[in-house]
Amino acid sequence: MNQLKGLEAARLVPREKRPSMRDAINKKCKDCIYDDLSGLGTWRQQTEGCTSTDCPLYLLRPLTIGTKRYT
Repeated sequence: MNQLKGLEAARLVPREKRPSMRDAINKKCKDCIYDDLSGLGTWRQQTEGCTSTDCPLYLLRPLTIGTKRYT
């Protein structure tokens, strides 16, 4: 029920003020895996190294610039 109320509230926000799908995916991946104290690189480098293949966003995760998504 709480989630439904959140969705209804989101529909009331004007489209131009909503985050894009890409922004939402980037924020979710960054929130999930990025550790700024780890010294393992930028958030994009850390999400590129994600090994959670069962995650529904795995194939959509942000990659570093110049990295090919599919080989």
